[in-house]
Parts: sequence; C-alpha cells; structure tokens
Amino acid sequence: MKPLLSRLAATVNLSSQFTPLRVDTDDPLHLDDRKMGWKSEQIDGGDSISRRALLKYGGGVAGGAGLLGGGWLFYDRLLRERTPQETVRQYYAALDNGNEEKANGLIHEDSPVSGNSETFISIAEQADLTVQEVEVVDQSDDQATVRVTVHIEYDTSEEDTQTVTRTLRKSDGMWKLWLESDGGN
Repeated sequence: MKPLLSRLAATVNLSSQFTPLRVDTDDPLHLDDRKMGWKSEQIDGGDSISRRALLKYGGGVAGGAGLLGGGWLFYDRLLRERTPQETVRQYYAALDNGNEEKANGLIHEDSPVSGNSETFISIAEQADLTVQEVEVVDQSDDQATVRVTVHIEYDTSEEDTQTVTRTLRKSDGMWKLWLESDGGN
C-alpha cells in the first residue's frame, strides 16, 4: 500500500504533503472509478490505481499548475506596473535581439520620433548591446528621466561604453520612451 501512495505522491509532486494512511486490512486499496472513493478489494496485479483515477488527479494537478502559470502571465503582462528602468532594459534587449517591432512598441505613441532610425537599427544589428546600469535621475507620476550606461561590442571587435539620458512618459499606465531626435536613439 505505501509504495503505491508514495509513487502517486511523487507523480503529482505532493511528497511534502504526504500523510500516510493507516489501514486495518491485508487487502490492497484502490480508487473506485465510479465513486472516487477508496475501497478494499483484491486487484489482479495487487498494488495499483486505476488509470482513470490517475488521470483525474494528474489532470487536476496539471490543470492547477496551468492556471497558476496563466495567472502569473496575466499579472506579469497586464497588472504589474513596470518601472522606467525595466522599460529601458527591455528596449535595449529588444534592439540587441533584433526585435525592431518590440523596441518600437516601447516608444511612446506621441513621441516626436515614432520609431528607431534605420541608421540606429543597422548599428544595433551589428553590435552586442549590454545595459550596465540604469539610474533614475528624476521621476514624477507621469514622467521619468533615467541615465543609461550601455556597453557596445561591434562585430569589428571594437568596444564602446556610452552613457545617455532617456526620458520616459506613461501611456495607458505603462512607461514608454520619449524620443526627441532622429540622430541615434
């Protein structure tokens, strides 16, 4: 009996919550498919649990994990307020990964510059960008100014470290970059 419950507990990852059952019978226990209750009865192989019951419990655990993961994704994407620092890091990570669409999506829609210049995109594609530091210089409810230090390694083995000041403004509760010039974002 105990090996069956131990295997079941390990399968559904409940080993820390496992409470041993005490049974005063020599017959092995199995889960009745119709009633989902334990009953004493000899089974062909002895120590087993029905596939249907295992699927119900295993499916329930998997479904619960899926709901938990979905809840985290919902919180992470929609409810959690990102900081100006996170937005800037995401922007440079998108540029570094060649994801122009995501990088442009992090630019405020009312910004004088609506997207990254072709020159900047081509430089970013030929370089490895690493954000070393993001420091908030000034912040109000709707606007923030940050100082960003970015290390750039070009394909030509040249390296450069630049510190720039970025302005961010909120749009629908999310921090977005406010770009004011086309000359190198």
